Amino acid sequence: MKYVTRDHVSYVFWNGLSPVLEVEPGEQFILETEDALSGRVRSEADAQPEAMARFNAERDAGRIGANPVTGPVFVRGAEPGDSLAVRIQAIELESPGVTRFRHGHAHAPLCYLFDEDKVKVTPVIDGQVVFNERIRIPIRPMVGTIGTAPMMEALASGRAGIHGGNMDVPDIAPGATVLLPVCHPGALLFAGDVHAVMGDAEICNTAIEIRSRVTLSARVHKGRPRSMMWPRVETPDAIMTVASGTPLDQTLQAAFRDLILWMEEDYGWDRAEAYLLATQVADGRLCSNLAVRAIMPKKYLG
Repeated sequence: MKYVTRDHVSYVFWNGLSPVLEVEPGEQFILETEDALSGRVRSEADAQPEAMARFNAERDAGRIGANPVTGPVFVRGAEPGDSLAVRIQAIELESPGVTRFRHGHAHAPLCYLFDEDKVKVTPVIDGQVVFNERIRIPIRPMVGTIGTAPMMEALASGRAGIHGGNMDVPDIAPGATVLLPVCHPGALLFAGDVHAVMGDAEICNTAIEIRSRVTLSARVHKGRPRSMMWPRVETPDAIMTVASGTPLDQTLQAAFRDLILWMEEDYGWDRAEAYLLATQVADGRLCSNLAVRAIMPKKYLG
């Protein structure tokens, strides 16, 4: 199986980067991913205040990037105007993981409650995150950042948008398929920012950030669905659309708009009936990074 090591990382989604791998549609491949802190906090010694002060200074100066992604991967046959269906086949984690918030940082909205930073390095043992002596959390591995090169600009890998990006959807896990737009030949797929476990909202701006090996495959859908504005996710039990931006109420409306139009186009629903059903059984849930998802259980689709 084709394999890309984690030294092939980028901090932008951009079509100006040379592909690190070429694959056939449906071919499985493995990407090693770096954690969101660029692998710089791997032990208790790395998490000490002096070490973190140096880390923060280097990051502020631009010498250390944030939220690395591995890629791009060129998928043969993908052309502008198509869509790329990326299946998460497996995620293998590399202990330990790390969670932190930074005092005074805008992306950790409750940091004003604290007088200093907090960093926690947590081992992952036998399928569980060892949070402390009492608490063990079953892992739920997920890909936090996945996307294709956007149409024109280079976008930071910490951002989410219509290209995908840092959506932080807990459902992008083994067995899920992500549908993304193709804006350039080969689609130019990137993935990274794996979490061992994450709650909705990722309220302190990190989850259990962890290195991984992600097994993926990608199929090309010729022509993008008419109703597709934002990325889509399909799991064994649900379909969902992921929108990002502010204000959040309008972003949630955009996610539900795409969900209702998807039900109409692919599942034959009357648009008004789909809207009425959504208000009864669909969920609107926060991801993080100003991204939200609208979720429709498959059992209601018919």
